[in-house]
Amino acid sequence: MEAAAEKNIEHGVRRYLFPFLFLVMLGFLQACRPPFGDSGLGKRGCRKCHEVRLDAKHMFKCTRCHGGRPEGWFKEEAHEGLAAHPASPGNSKKYCAGCHRNQEDSSRASIHYTLEKEIGTLWQAFFPEDAPPSVADVSGAVRPRDKKALIRDVLARRCLRCHVYYRGDSYPGTGHGKGCAACHMDTGRKRHRFFKRPKEENCL
Repeated sequence: MEAAAEKNIEHGVRRYLFPFLFLVMLGFLQACRPPFGDSGLGKRGCRKCHEVRLDAKHMFKCTRCHGGRPEGWFKEEAHEGLAAHPASPGNSKKYCAGCHRNQEDSSRASIHYTLEKEIGTLWQAFFPEDAPPSVADVSGAVRPRDKKALIRDVLARRCLRCHVYYRGDSYPGTGHGKGCAACHMDTGRKRHRFFKRPKEENCL
């Protein structure tokens, strides 16, 4: 009798325990899923997580400029292929030129992108016999080993911090966008993204 009872209990445990554990696990998975509405990131898309305001001319889907996958449930999925700075020199041809082809082409040849005067002035002061490097060849060094490396490091870490290849410093009044956004977007880490004519504060 006891053996039969134990067998019945064991059979009952197998019959009900595993479905119960499965339901508990399913409940945990559902609880971990972000509350993004009925599908993907929900009706608000990227703005479910990113509370930003856009100017009237750029009120379209975030993915048009930033890429990414708004149908992803999790941050890693939603940010696949993301361009955090679409207006930067490395991204603007892909994301900005579709609407601003002429501006994109002309900006590439402008001194804001070539930085010929900034680089040339400092380089010629120390190495008048040499042709100055291009902006693509200017980079900071962890430990500059010679005079030229030191000047490249100065250019990268200080002189070029105000221009289109960098976002400025972390203290107030110096932060800005990259590329087109360096001049055409307000300075500082603000939640609105308004593209407009450059102001004096963008330069100063």
